[in-house]
Amino acid sequence: MKLLTLIASIPGSAVPQVPKVALGQTQLESAVNGALMIAGVLAVLFIIIAGFRYVTSQGNSDAVRAAREMIIYSVVGLVIVMMAFTIVQIVIRVINIK
Repeated sequence: MKLLTLIASIPGSAVPQVPKVALGQTQLESAVNGALMIAGVLAVLFIIIAGFRYVTSQGNSDAVRAAREMIIYSVVGLVIVMMAFTIVQIVIRVINIK
């Protein structure tokens, strides 16, 4: 909170080369939610692709192992995306950007 107050106290003329951007809470939240939604959809898509590869591996042990690893990594990625979404929502609510 002190950092935001410090940043807000810097006069605009002190940093003339930085463009001014007005970004409200709703726009920031929408942008972050959109990026996380895309990441979540990709993770689910990779789970589906890995499941298809697992089913069509026809007993080939290397293909089964690769598909299992892909499923595990995709699920881990999906969990990370869900945790990131939760953390971003908490931070936005705590900071209460206006």
